[in-house]
Amino acid sequence: MLTVKGIPLFYPFKKNPCVIPGNPKYRFKSSDFRAEAMVFGFFILLTFSLQNLFANGFWNTYNRSWNSVKALYTERLLYSNVIRVNYDFYQESKHYKGTGILIDATISDAIIFNDHFYKIEKENRIVNLTPVRGREQLIYKEVYFTNLSFDSLQNLLHDKPIISLKMQTSLPLNFIQNNKPQSSTSIEMDYVFNPVFASQNIDSTDKQTEKELFDALQELSTKQQLYNAKLQVIEQKKEENKAIQAEYNKALKDLNSNDLSAKEMAMKSIAKLKSSYENSLNSIPVFPENFTALNNKIAFLKSKIHIVKTQSINGYLKYIQIN
Repeated sequence: MLTVKGIPLFYPFKKNPCVIPGNPKYRFKSSDFRAEAMVFGFFILLTFSLQNLFANGFWNTYNRSWNSVKALYTERLLYSNVIRVNYDFYQESKHYKGTGILIDATISDAIIFNDHFYKIEKENRIVNLTPVRGREQLIYKEVYFTNLSFDSLQNLLHDKPIISLKMQTSLPLNFIQNNKPQSSTSIEMDYVFNPVFASQNIDSTDKQTEKELFDALQELSTKQQLYNAKLQVIEQKKEENKAIQAEYNKALKDLNSNDLSAKEMAMKSIAKLKSSYENSLNSIPVFPENFTALNNKIAFLKSKIHIVKTQSINGYLKYIQIN
């Protein structure tokens, strides 16, 4: 159409040639060196100016020009190495701007990591979303772990951009998910960086031992009450024996008295006092038993009642690494 002759653009419906421009003086002629040099130079300029179009294709270049999430999805399909994204968008009245690594993308949303995971959805107000290809490799690593301690778990998760985390724990862990504090022995998380966990108190009480200790303390309390009661009876009997002993000694003294009346009364009462004294001695309670065995049992139960349970964590971890 740029040549003098033109082309029948609407052939076979019309055979009339179509030309651009209408004046033949401004159209090219074949075998014209100057005209061919101009055309050649024009296509050389196109080679440099449309380099991005040649490298990425028409639709990818088109999507990039509109800062769309779909462009990131197309770029992720075309390029397997690291893709850095210059992002500038608004989400729920919050403004996010920076440069991050494209982790995953679909037609409707994209995941970008920049010391934090950002999910960009096509409904967000997007100011800029430009992918830039890098030479580094984006490697996805998987780790399966069993019987891991709490401290070892913290070391394992430190500074790793986590794509997926699934754990089963022997004791509950406290954590925050979706801005809500939670506690569970079964945990699943996606797209997290340096998650914070707190282990609950791992000291527990053995219920059976707790019952045995309660019964032993009750038995000790009952025996101590009986012990105190017996001590009171003993003290009373001792006071009674002192009085009887005093009367018995007086009667023995009156036996040697010159007073026949007193001597006769002493002779009558001395046998009775002796019998009362012996009966009083026999009525004194046996001294209470030794509590050493019971106290040793209570001390043993107290040492056994608290059981320290070990935190054991099993699970699966998938994270990214840039090489």
